[in-house]
Parts: sequence; structure tokens; C-alpha cells
Amino acid sequence: MSIAPIDWDAVRTALDHTATAVAARLRQIPDAATRVPGLEWSAGELGAHLVSEARRFERFANGGGDPLPTAGVAGYNAKEIAEVGETDLRRLADLFEADHAIFAAHAARQARDDPFTWFDAPITWAEAGCIYLGELAVHSFDLGRSVGRKYKIDRAAAIQISYGLLSILQSSVDQEAARGFKGTFELKLRGAVPIVLSFDDGKLMASPSNGTKVDCKISADPEAFLLVGYGRISQWGPILRGKLIASGRKPWLGLKFSRLLLNP
Repeated sequence: MSIAPIDWDAVRTALDHTATAVAARLRQIPDAATRVPGLEWSAGELGAHLVSEARRFERFANGGGDPLPTAGVAGYNAKEIAEVGETDLRRLADLFEADHAIFAAHAARQARDDPFTWFDAPITWAEAGCIYLGELAVHSFDLGRSVGRKYKIDRAAAIQISYGLLSILQSSVDQEAARGFKGTFELKLRGAVPIVLSFDDGKLMASPSNGTKVDCKISADPEAFLLVGYGRISQWGPILRGKLIASGRKPWLGLKFSRLLLNP
């Protein structure tokens, strides 16, 4: 059962909508060699990664999970990109739409709390759908930046993505940054239910907020929080615009929060 209330029907609808946008944006980029701002990939490599993501989630859905790479997923991604073996953006868009449709059809037959294995972590189908939606939404944002356009991530989708990521937060803890740190945060995404995140020397537990006293409270615009968490933007712009606000008895811990977690 998810810690926060995931709307499985809404997530599946958002997945299809975002997948359509991703494919359209791939077709709009004139050159596969175009660099993607903030990433080490070209548009062609990002397109291949999106194809591999759709295939990866369908493979996981069929019980083909893998151990989570202890050195990070960069090498894992590179291997999958090479296996796609395609660089033409229009062809990549076609492949992505076809592979996404297979996953979407599979997802439509599943209940929200049916079991799913992400790498080697047991989660639910709804949580997996949110994690996949995060990949599509953030990479759609990346594709827009590659051609100088700004695309917003829908607030409701950003909230659902964040709910799903709660299921794999422990794997995202930066063990070096979190070593010896003990502290509690209440995360309140605007329009969402508050969640308490408790760090204890590299271990992280997420739980519903029931009036629990915490060290730092973070109020955040869902899209800004997501983009900062994925390393797409600095935290300083949203802080200055009031989209990230820290309060509580130790508000300065808000500046440390993003450093305690690795980019998804």
C-alpha cells in the first residue's frame, strides 16, 4: 500500500498524454546530434533512452527485474541505449510509441496495489507508474530545452510522481552526504498530503504526517520540487520566487535537503 494516495487511473491517463508529447517533441528536433542542456546525451541518445525506459518497465512488469546498480544507473543506461541501436529521431519516436503502448496495455489490466518489482525492489503498479511518469515528464522537459522551449510539468502529475518516488527513496539516499546526519523533514507539496521524511545515519523512512514534530518543514511548488530533485534546475531560483520555503525549528536544514538525495 502506498504511503500517499496515488490515483492510478489519473496516472495512466497522464502517462499516455506525456508519452504522446514526448514522441511529438522527438520529431520536432531537426538533428539527432543536438546536445541536451544539463545532460551528457545528444537528442538521439535521449530518444534511445526513452525507448529503453518503456522496454525496461515492461520487462520489470513481466518479472525481469535486475539488481539495482550499486555504482548508479549511468552504466546501465548506456548499455540499454546501445542495445536500441537507432539514432534517427523519427524512428525513435515510432519505437517509443510502440513500446509505450505495450506497457500501457499491460498497466490497464493491473490494479493500483498489484505487486511490481522495480529493479529488485518490491513496490506496487501504481508506484511503478508514477516512477515511469517521472522519467517521461522530466525528459519531455529536457527535450523542450534542447530546442529552446520551456514546457511545464502539470502540477497534478508532479504530485503523483513524487508520491511514487517515496517507494524507492532509500535507494536514492546519498550515503556520503547523509552519513552521521539525523533529522526529520515534513514535506508539503502544495495541493498534496504532507509526508514526514526521517534520516538516521544514511537510512531514510517516509511516513504520513500526523502532527509529528519535525526539525524542518518544506513547503514546495510540486513542479519546482521535482525539477530541483532531478537536478534540472538550481534550488535558488525557486527559493527566491517563494516556490521552496523552509520553516520550523531548524529551517536551515532545508538547504541541506536536496544534497541528502541523489538524482533519480
